[in-house]
Amino acid sequence: MSININAPTEVVFEYMGKGCVAPKYVTIVRFHPNVVEVEDEAYKRCSDLKEVVFNDGLQKIGASAFW
Repeated sequence: MSININAPTEVVFEYMGKGCVAPKYVTIVRFHPNVVEVEDEAYKRCSDLKEVVFNDGLQKIGASAFW
């Protein structure tokens, strides 16, 4: 069996709120409908992040959340 190391891999993560830790190699983040705030530096080290899907109720994005 061969593995194509260049094949795109999606790592989808649903952010459930404070204290929820995203995997380092996440590529897509979706915010749970109940989330109103994204913590400071929540995705600071997620360099593979390509897509963020916000919910309608989001009120605050913390400092350097996606830095």
